[in-house]
Amino acid sequence: MKDFKIEIKWAVIFSVVTLLWLVFEKIIGLHDQHLDNQMRYMAILGILYFALYYLGLRDKKVHFYGGSINFKEGLKFALVMSLATALLAIIVQYIFITVISPEYLPNMIKYMVAHGRFDQKSAENFYTMANQMKNSAYTNLVMGVFFGAISAALQKNKGIDS
Repeated sequence: MKDFKIEIKWAVIFSVVTLLWLVFEKIIGLHDQHLDNQMRYMAILGILYFALYYLGLRDKKVHFYGGSINFKEGLKFALVMSLATALLAIIVQYIFITVISPEYLPNMIKYMVAHGRFDQKSAENFYTMANQMKNSAYTNLVMGVFFGAISAALQKNKGIDS
């Protein structure tokens, strides 16, 4: 567990940043009156998430590997941090849906039905807390491995197997 202290630290930072982002979205109306603009902000969030993986790997490189890391070690970091963020995403989604924005799911159902993207029953089946938790965990896992692999490629300074 001591070997993964840095990954867990950065997974917690990632989760706190996500909660702060969700509060920001709530404040500017992306969970109700401006649902149609939500996707426009996703690029900013993606850049922020990449930066967190990059900084986390940099932390691991400097404080665990003594400033020198190979791609395999970087990818291992990404896998562990991604798994930790995926698990924490379940808690983050619960807090989001029950505390930060309890009206989000009903608003999404109304919005998707009104814009013809779902019928009422399909929207109600898709926009549930359980589905949001599952999708968030899966997304964090996939996105983390992707961002982590890019970070590992950018920061490697040893050969693949050394």
